[in-house]
Amino acid sequence: MKRISCVILILAGCVCSTVSAQVRINPQSAIRRGAYLRRSFGASEQPALTADSQFTKTDAARIRVIKSWDLGVFPGGTYVELSDVNDLGFAVGTGDLPNGETHTLGVALFGPQKGEWIDFGTLGGAIPGGYDEPVLKVSNTGLVATHSVTPDGHWHAAAWTQKTGMFDLGTLADIGVAAYNSSYAAAVNRSGTLIVGSSQLEEGNWMAAPGYPTVWTPSLEWKHGQLSVVWRIQKLDITGMEDFPYWVAWDVNDFGQIIGIAQNADMSLVRPVLWNPLPHGRGWKLIQLPVLPDIPFQMNFGINNRGEIVGGLNSDTVPWTPTLWKPLNRQRDAYGAPIILTGADGYTDGGWADGINDLGDISGVMWGSAGQQAMLWSSDHVGPSQILGFPGDWSLAWKLNNFRIAVGGFGGGSCVALECGGASQFH
Repeated sequence: MKRISCVILILAGCVCSTVSAQVRINPQSAIRRGAYLRRSFGASEQPALTADSQFTKTDAARIRVIKSWDLGVFPGGTYVELSDVNDLGFAVGTGDLPNGETHTLGVALFGPQKGEWIDFGTLGGAIPGGYDEPVLKVSNTGLVATHSVTPDGHWHAAAWTQKTGMFDLGTLADIGVAAYNSSYAAAVNRSGTLIVGSSQLEEGNWMAAPGYPTVWTPSLEWKHGQLSVVWRIQKLDITGMEDFPYWVAWDVNDFGQIIGIAQNADMSLVRPVLWNPLPHGRGWKLIQLPVLPDIPFQMNFGINNRGEIVGGLNSDTVPWTPTLWKPLNRQRDAYGAPIILTGADGYTDGGWADGINDLGDISGVMWGSAGQQAMLWSSDHVGPSQILGFPGDWSLAWKLNNFRIAVGGFGGGSCVALECGGASQFH
């Protein structure tokens, strides 16, 4: 597969920013994600693998926490949860403002503005507090993929840079699919060349309405006498799964691989899928990822540039369980059955994996008799999770960067709010 690089340098010059953003999480996040996972998706069923059944036992070295951050909340707010951090140390997430609205926020972990919160604003509409589960990402160019409300009350996918502020990415209605007049951007790749998400029927927020998986691609056009980046929406392939009305693309890597999920009409089945780029820019081909038998809700949340994918599964009888998919060939068009990731002692009741960097470090959360904590695994030496060392009494992690900084949220301890933005760098 070809790395998408033809416009990286130009895009970096147009949208470069040293900021990152943060995502919101609270002690009930497992319940919120669990409720959403009551949508289901499909692929070939295969026997379960565990760490011991695939790998000769070579335990990864114990991690050492180098630094942890208590980033607090936006001034006057009550909670913040960080969802991603780029390789420059800019983190993004969501949190509330003094007026109670939920906004996309950013904060730098290093430099002269470290610890200072940035409100990315909106597309002109009011965003009620706690509007949905926060999921957004930031590229190494400073481009943030998010969503917001327009003045007429529609949810739209949005992007933000320090230079442009927040701007509207549009919906499928813009290219003639009139019913799909709302949209959601879930992720941008590290190079800032692709944004992915979905476009929905206007029947509530992105989790409640039938939607189509989408990708936004950039081009350079002259506007008002200057060269500008213009983002165009297009549908992703759903061949063979047309009976699934609920879709979202969750994440994308620098090779153009896109992961997402599909859910059936009665929300009884959720399946993880992958779109691989076709040669010569001819779009993307849908691939269903292998799933474990008799578990209706199986989802993927993160992909790295090695093509490794992480997520989680859940059913009425199986608690939330973190999973890992690894490619079987260089073409990345075949994947092994999901590998079950296990928790550390005292954290074995449930959890999921959300982020994976290019080193194979995996971030997520586990809970059990010892409480709930942000966790770390390795795709190279799969074994029980290790605690990531966030401040506070409880925590969870979302994404992490290639400098081994993971971000998320925590409560208790030094956090005097409902939930504070947190980060941890490990070795």
